Parts: sequence; structure tokens; C-alpha cells
Amino acid sequence: MNAVFCENKIKHRVYGYLLNNLGQMCEKTSRYEEAASFYKQAIDAKKCATDYDGDEGKRKRNIELSEINVTRIKQNIKWLVM
Repeated sequence: MNAVFCENKIKHRVYGYLLNNLGQMCEKTSRYEEAASFYKQAIDAKKCATDYDGDEGKRKRNIELSEINVTRIKQNIKWLVM
């Protein structure tokens, strides 16, 4: 992903989507710490993306979905530690 997007990666909302997808893959394979990291990176990328074309409602919904994922991961990690 970094090779394709280079320095422009943070401008594209698809980069945030891809990070979120990586988080989902890690979560499904029980790699919760990595999943949380990817979800947090997705949030940052979605906040910085410049190609939402004024659709702040969509940006907000996309960020909320990644935040929900982070919360779920934290709950899974707590459950595993108990």
C-alpha cells in the first residue's frame, strides 16, 4: 500500500478503508494488538483524507465504524487477559 500511494497515501480515503480491512483480517486471525493498531491508523487516515469532497457525514460515519472496531478489540483483549 505504501508503495502504491507513496506520500499521497493520507490524501485518499481508500487508504483508510484498506487499513480498516487489514485490521479486520488481523482480528479474524486473533492478532488483536495488530488489529487495534490498524484500526487506529484507519481513523487517522480517514480524518486526514482530502477526497471526501465535502461529505463530512460520510467521513464521520467511516470514522465511527473504525472507532467501534477499536472498542470491540479492547473488549476482546480484556476478555483474553481475564
